[in-house]
Amino acid sequence: MKDIQIAVIICFYLVSVAHLQAQITDTLLERSLEEITVTSSRLPSGILESSRTVYYQQLNRVNQHNQGIALDEALRYVPGVFSLDALNFAQDIRIAIRGFGSRAAFGVRGIKVLVDGIPATTPDGQTQLDQLDIQSIGDLEVMTGAVGGLYGNASGGAISLNSLMPEKNEVRIKAMGGSFGFLRTNLSLAQLFKQWTVELGADRIAYGGYRDYSAARNLNLNSRVTYQSDRSKLQLTAQFTDSPLAEDAGGITLEDVMEDRKQARKQNLDFAAGETIRQFTSGIKLEHQLSQNQSLEAKTYYIFRDFENLLPFNAGGNVQFRRNYTGLNLQYKLENQKYRLLAGAETEKQVDQRKRFDNENGETGALVFDQDEHFGMIGLFLLQNLKVNEVLNFDLNTRLDLLRVKAEDHFLSDGDQSGKINWQHVSPSLGINYQIIPGNYLFAMAGHSFETPALSELSNSPDGGGGFNDALEPQLANQFEIGYKSVFGKWFVQITGFHIDLKNELLPFELEDFPGRTFYRNAGKSKRNGIELAVNGRLTSVLRALASYTFSDFQFAEYDLNGTDLSGKFVSGIPKHFGSAGLIYEKSQGAFWAVDYSYTGKMYANDQNSETTDAYGLLHVRGGWNFLFNQTELKVHVGIRNLADVKYFDNLRINAFGGRYYEPAPGRSFFAGATLVL
Repeated sequence: MKDIQIAVIICFYLVSVAHLQAQITDTLLERSLEEITVTSSRLPSGILESSRTVYYQQLNRVNQHNQGIALDEALRYVPGVFSLDALNFAQDIRIAIRGFGSRAAFGVRGIKVLVDGIPATTPDGQTQLDQLDIQSIGDLEVMTGAVGGLYGNASGGAISLNSLMPEKNEVRIKAMGGSFGFLRTNLSLAQLFKQWTVELGADRIAYGGYRDYSAARNLNLNSRVTYQSDRSKLQLTAQFTDSPLAEDAGGITLEDVMEDRKQARKQNLDFAAGETIRQFTSGIKLEHQLSQNQSLEAKTYYIFRDFENLLPFNAGGNVQFRRNYTGLNLQYKLENQKYRLLAGAETEKQVDQRKRFDNENGETGALVFDQDEHFGMIGLFLLQNLKVNEVLNFDLNTRLDLLRVKAEDHFLSDGDQSGKINWQHVSPSLGINYQIIPGNYLFAMAGHSFETPALSELSNSPDGGGGFNDALEPQLANQFEIGYKSVFGKWFVQITGFHIDLKNELLPFELEDFPGRTFYRNAGKSKRNGIELAVNGRLTSVLRALASYTFSDFQFAEYDLNGTDLSGKFVSGIPKHFGSAGLIYEKSQGAFWAVDYSYTGKMYANDQNSETTDAYGLLHVRGGWNFLFNQTELKVHVGIRNLADVKYFDNLRINAFGGRYYEPAPGRSFFAGATLVL
């Protein structure tokens, strides 16, 4: 009860500040919120009229002149979104929306991620973002409610990232350096013709790492060609990633942390733990206006990923796979004054050719596992919006997903363990938006989502054999939310309360024989209650303020762990309280600066709630100067992360065996850079 009171007080205070500032200032936002259309809902709508909890950020303003190592900087002011592991390139950033994704062994799980409308999430629900050039992203949209009716499997939330569209011919050169051997170089070119826009880019990152054995190197090459006519838009994208080095220092015990925060786990050193990646991504998207109120959209995409991961143990500790992922989407949209409809169909196929070899102290040993893993999806969706009158509208979404997974076992010395599993699921949602008075809206949404085990989770069977772990079932969630959003002068406020009933939650654990490999099991039930608050606007014409706050009360309702009743325990890996506040000072020329403060409450590292981390607050500052010489622009900047030199953890390895939960984060660090635009 005390936690709820604290949450309500914080929300009331931030909303009151927004009301007060709205009355004493009158400068307009650069882009009126009434004009912002969110597209991640598939059936576009104004951000205020949407029946969903949607957050919009102009990253080229809010996040400019940051390091851009991972997406956590860009998501800092989005409530309901919590991230860890931004500095372990071998594990990739772990992002959670209302708890979905917090249990991932690596990468992003349970969240649909799109980049320029092309899914970065595979049909089994896994997302890797090591190919993302964050500094090229112009804006993002985040939906924190149930989006299963929009995107199907593993849609506890959605993140849509959109690249900046160039407005003129330009050459952009960036260079940045910083603590722990950080070095980044970036080159981008844009050429505009009559109806064509051609973009090319290259981004290279080298990082020595704060901890021993945590270095990484990454190269991204990307291209985009856009054709725009009166009725049609065609966009072609291609991107190549080469990451030849990503060392994994591993999780260590609290005793090891006290001895030396920078040390790597000895077993990770002995077995050369880490990963190498090569990935090619391509997509084609066509939009065509059939008539004034009818349009078609078609897109197809292909991803190839060549992956090798060395884990810190011998038996099967060298994991290799080649992934081919293809997708096709077709949709028809009808719009008039009272009724809007989007009907669509999509199909995706993922094939992982997975092999495991013994890890002989970093060298490839004997083959012990060899199978092809297939994940196929066919989805049919119907989205409808009914505008009853000028102040009331409804959303009704329904989606049917037909899913099939199959394992073809090629390692037959222990028998043929091939098999297949079929799932089918219907995901409905119903939303309502009501305008109380101009600029003030109430909204509510009830929806269902589901999340199947990923292929990597199905193939990690505790018995060590091939095939799939048939004991794993999809987790199911019923989500309910009610909220309020408003524009007060030049301030935007959105507050949402939510409740989630979750069944068969997929939870990670480790075994003594395979330390470092993550297995999964289904828990009984959990309940999640929370409050999300976002406030942003302008204090003056050149000074912007942002704040966000999240209260998360996530508890197990039914959970029997080997005879121990964990009902009432809190879900690990998510703090009960977290939030951010910041100021951004900007002008077209001259000085600019930004101050960001983030607070993270204590977290549990295991399901028994016997291991916790302390709450902490981080202060980051950055600033610089814009110079303009005729048509040439030069920006120089410096920044300090963790100004107060706070000791905290970049990651928690949930339920790790032997108490190896902790990955220490850097203390105070520095970076500086320059951008030249010709």
